[in-house]
Amino acid sequence: MSRYHEQCHLLDHKNMWPKSKRILGSEAVQVIRQTSIFKTLESEFGIFEISGEDGIEKEEIYWRLVRPNNLTDVGPIHADEWFWALGHGTTPAGHQRVKVWISIYSEMGQNGFKYVAGSHRKKWRYHGVLKDGLMKPQIDEDESALGAEIFMSQPGQAIVFHDKLLHGGAPGGSATRVSLEFTMFVKDINYFQ
Repeated sequence: MSRYHEQCHLLDHKNMWPKSKRILGSEAVQVIRQTSIFKTLESEFGIFEISGEDGIEKEEIYWRLVRPNNLTDVGPIHADEWFWALGHGTTPAGHQRVKVWISIYSEMGQNGFKYVAGSHRKKWRYHGVLKDGLMKPQIDEDESALGAEIFMSQPGQAIVFHDKLLHGGAPGGSATRVSLEFTMFVKDINYFQ
């Protein structure tokens, strides 16, 4: 997969890989739920649900491909909270949302997950834009002035973050980046204590 970008010109990349095609089936989710990272998450947050915000699976874990230096494979800096505010799912009563990003293939410091440290503590201006048939958030700030940094991840490492954190994809490097992502519903009593 890390060399996908070398052959993707043979495919209609955009139409071949919409998010709906990248959501793992329930059997794969159950296998992934047995991994050590899930055991660690459960020890920190208690038993949690994974959101099914796209209505395809009860619990949705999805993968993402980002080709080297291809800005069309990543969206603008955003907070996941904004998607929910624009109608992309509902949160069960008594729960908070926590997002997880896991590196499968990445080049440390070159591509992967970028974020604005401490940004979850501030309110940011954004508006909704209709894109690919969905309402998506667009930040109303100068992205270049935000000071985003790349999470220094190696394959198999993860970042767990507040859904108000400003973040996005870093499309650099020389190989295709592959990651897994999902949103946890964490009970209020277990949320960042």
